[in-house]
Amino acid sequence: MKPPDTTPHEIVDRVVAELTRRKLVTPSLLLIELHRPLVGVMHAFGAVSLPFLVPLLGWQLYQDIQHVLSEPEFLDQLVCSLQQFQEATGEPN
Repeated sequence: MKPPDTTPHEIVDRVVAELTRRKLVTPSLLLIELHRPLVGVMHAFGAVSLPFLVPLLGWQLYQDIQHVLSEPEFLDQLVCSLQQFQEATGEPN
């Protein structure tokens, strides 16, 4: 699913940049932490709901999110990056 020349760190950075651009850092952190036990189900749901999510997110962001959800360490890295952004900008927790 991920392009061979893209590292997991680059994918997480792209997801963080897009969530930041859309001002969805805090809601994303809340949803990730609340649904962490269901990550496998979320990954499967994302695959099934492809026709609905791609028009909302765009193909590249959809692929990036699916890749991040596929591995727990990527999800942890995403959470850390989002929290660092919050601390750097002073966004509320």
